[in-house]
Amino acid sequence: MLTACAILADQFPMGRGVIGICVLLGGIVGGYVPVLWGASSLGAQSLLFGAIGSIAGVFAGARISDG
Repeated sequence: MLTACAILADQFPMGRGVIGICVLLGGIVGGYVPVLWGASSLGAQSLLFGAIGSIAGVFAGARISDG
């Protein structure tokens, strides 16, 4: 049964574009960090640090978009 009142899935609107940009930049910077000490840019360390940078980007983006 359809209702006339729409219920929002998100209670608080967040800037998903800001979060996406922060995730992208965090992944790029995190993936490049092992290159600074001479590791391969396609190695497991870069993958791990890229994932950590992306997770940090989610938190930073959420904090920025709450503004």
